Amino acid sequence: METEYGFSLFGSVLKRGYDLDRITFSNLKEGLCLKERIQSAAKLFEKMIERGVRPNAITCGTIITGLVSAGELDHAVELLRKMVKQNCEANIVCYGMIIDELCKRGSVEEAMNVFSEMLDDSNIVPNVIVYSSLINGLCSSGRVGEAVRVFDSMSSRGVSANIYTYTSLINGLCRRGLWKEAIRYYNEMVGIGISPSVVTFNVLIDSLSKQGKVEEASKIFDEMIKIRTEPDVYTYNSLMLGLCSTGKIEEARRLFDSMTGKGLEQNDYSFNLLINGYCKRSRLDEAIQLFRKMQKMGLKPDQVTYNTLLDGLCKAGKVTTALTMFSEMQSYGVSPDIVTYNALMIGLCKAGNTEKARELFFELPKKGLSADVVSYTTIINGLCKEGMLIEAEKLINEMKNKG
Repeated sequence: METEYGFSLFGSVLKRGYDLDRITFSNLKEGLCLKERIQSAAKLFEKMIERGVRPNAITCGTIITGLVSAGELDHAVELLRKMVKQNCEANIVCYGMIIDELCKRGSVEEAMNVFSEMLDDSNIVPNVIVYSSLINGLCSSGRVGEAVRVFDSMSSRGVSANIYTYTSLINGLCRRGLWKEAIRYYNEMVGIGISPSVVTFNVLIDSLSKQGKVEEASKIFDEMIKIRTEPDVYTYNSLMLGLCSTGKIEEARRLFDSMTGKGLEQNDYSFNLLINGYCKRSRLDEAIQLFRKMQKMGLKPDQVTYNTLLDGLCKAGKVTTALTMFSEMQSYGVSPDIVTYNALMIGLCKAGNTEKARELFFELPKKGLSADVVSYTTIINGLCKEGMLIEAEKLINEMKNKG
């Protein structure tokens, strides 16, 4: 109520031609921001500038923060540029908030433009927070070369990179497979006395594991232990992924079992990794044992878990067990997808039970699923083997019509 009265009084005073000072404007603006009337506050801010009242850095920061928080990013950028044009006291916080939000939204080109404008302002001293936001944004959008150039330019402006800056750049380099550069910046970071965080280690281990560079990932893991940085569940899962992918299932299992002794609890992804590893090597008894252990721990198997097991069972010719698990899957509220159905239909056709596979095929629309190329070719091949050529031809035409 007080803010509405203040705004009304403000309008009346302006109409009578009186001049108001910066404190009067700022007090009313603060009230509007507190009342979450950011648009009104922004209009008032522009009135301040129009009447020659130069808002201070705190006022500028408050209004820009309010606009960004309210999702009015374009308005915030426009207002920042108007402030600079009118020689108002914009500060690094204003620039930092806008650059960070632009990067988070993927508007990296505009963030670069604002960053360039900031560097042109002799009153603004860039800090590591702004650089880190921009480097992370550039890396996230795949513009790693530009991120490296921005990073390397920091020292010329007297800004030292921190753990977040290094980790963002290392992550970007790893995602592009630029391992030598990633390790170079990692070594540089350690060399200047910045201790890698668990996130830094996770970035390296995860990226190396996904590329099949398990020995390198294991060395990084060992180094992590050596400097007493405690691995988390994500660290273990990342390394297990690499070990399973390269056939080192026993090492993956030892790592999995060691988590409990470190005070960590395996999550559903930990189980899915090992279950998949066992299934790929036709070690289905161990996969099912792990699956039951997962349930006993109170973890809920998801679509990925069931699809992995069903695929493994069908490939091993254990179609009856697969169908039982298919029923269990649905009874626990886990919806099958086209991957589930395809695995079962392939298994059934291989086992000579084309009729059951055909039944599942025609069940797809009832489940809101559409047959794909795998579904069609599986059933068509099955029908052909059974001599049901007329029906097979109908499905071939249907598949062609669907494109």
